[in-house]
Amino acid sequence: MPKIMVAFPEGKHKVLTMSYDDGRAADRRLVQIFNTYGIKGTFHLNSGLLGEGDRIPASEVAELYRGHEVSAHTVTHPTIARSPREQLVEEIIEDRKQLEKLLGYTVRGMSYPNGSYNRQIKEVLSQLGMEYARTVASTGSFGMPDDYLEWKPTCHHNRDLMNLAETFVGLH
Repeated sequence: MPKIMVAFPEGKHKVLTMSYDDGRAADRRLVQIFNTYGIKGTFHLNSGLLGEGDRIPASEVAELYRGHEVSAHTVTHPTIARSPREQLVEEIIEDRKQLEKLLGYTVRGMSYPNGSYNRQIKEVLSQLGMEYARTVASTGSFGMPDDYLEWKPTCHHNRDLMNLAETFVGLH
């Protein structure tokens, strides 16, 4: 019997994902660095907060993030586990619609604002056609997620990053 192995696109057995929330002005420099080194990132934006304070304005979103993925993060960044279902649906679907209007492509995922999610929220995401959602709880490991609507990152940039990077590079 042939062996079947789960792999990333193009048969890759390991990938690096870079995921950032809120669309802050620092993204300009981060995207520049990513572009210089051929790194792709996912940027989770709040469409209702674009242009406020140090957030990237709507007029820059398509050009700045070209070649990267933009994903939803809700319109106004509420703690959605405390939101009524109607507000939850509106926050997600309106964010998706506004971002898709700016970008010209389908938004497939999101990250949970304030790390807030529960079973009901995951069910709503599935019903709204969202394919994945990132949490904030780090695993310290490199496995594929068991549940794409509860995708836990390996780490955050300010926690043991270099040791994890060495481990990742050494994986076969």
